[in-house]
Amino acid sequence: MACSENMFFLIGLFMSGVLACFGQRDLIASMPDRLDVLTGSCVQIPCSFDIPDKHKDTFNSAILLSGVWIKEFPYLDLPSSPILTVSGEVKEGTPVSLNCSAVAPCPEHPPELTWTLPTQFTTENQLQENPDQTKSVLSTVTFTPSYLHHEKNITCTAVYPVGTSNKRAEHNMTLNVSFSPKDTSASISPDDPVFVGSCVNLTCSSTANPPVTNFTWFKISEGKTTQVASGQSYTLNVTVGDGGLYYCQARNSHGCGMSNEVQLAIKGHEEPVNPKVFEIVGKTLGLIFLFSLIVFFAWRRRTSRLPSGFDMTDRSQGLVGMNSPVGTVCSNQATVGRGNQ
Repeated sequence: MACSENMFFLIGLFMSGVLACFGQRDLIASMPDRLDVLTGSCVQIPCSFDIPDKHKDTFNSAILLSGVWIKEFPYLDLPSSPILTVSGEVKEGTPVSLNCSAVAPCPEHPPELTWTLPTQFTTENQLQENPDQTKSVLSTVTFTPSYLHHEKNITCTAVYPVGTSNKRAEHNMTLNVSFSPKDTSASISPDDPVFVGSCVNLTCSSTANPPVTNFTWFKISEGKTTQVASGQSYTLNVTVGDGGLYYCQARNSHGCGMSNEVQLAIKGHEEPVNPKVFEIVGKTLGLIFLFSLIVFFAWRRRTSRLPSGFDMTDRSQGLVGMNSPVGTVCSNQATVGRGNQ
């Protein structure tokens, strides 16, 4: 069959996606390289063409065009897996979006996309046209990741309706969540009291993504905190002044984490008493002594103002003897007493 003017045959070759045209005029035609279709479902095959610049002036657009589709070999009967993509870095505490796209060879019955995630999320689905004019369904999930979601699996599943049944395809992905150091802890070996001169090893551990880049050790002694070493492990030969509390700090590009405190106790050695303790005790004893002196002198001053009982009696008798006959009576009583004897 010969091609008349503006009539051409469209031959779709699914092996390579090449669309050929035979006729008096050359046309630039294109179609998708590949189409995944399912038995029992419809398929929409897009095809477009353009007129070369050198023929645009002579091409008669009023004449109806016609074409023929030719299939060279049986089409695929299994749905392809959805495509999962991540928009930006998945970082702890920062909302992130995951995209899942699945082809829709039959736009009238597009696939349904569902998600499996280890946390709560919101979804948004839409049917969109691709650059090659095929259709696909795009599902977007938004959630806020935690460090507990690191290395957890997520799944996007596409369910295609085919007649009275469904066909499924899915894509799995492992979450890679960036987070600052967590579960930071310090340990000491041996953890029992040690003698001066013994070897002691302190170890710091932490979970982080990306991994910890810097470990720092601190010592607490006499109420003061001092940085003493760097590195995940800290080994020392114990001296008298090494006793006290130790802790470590783990740091990566997203932040840092502090560990618990561990005690390094030295056997047979008592920790020196803080000089401030002596100062406080001395001041307290001084105040008690001063208060005691004040109380003593106040008591002495009060008692010195009162006459003794003996002096009071003598003075009373002298006054009575001079002004009344009582003194004579007392004298008489004494005389009578001696007479009786």
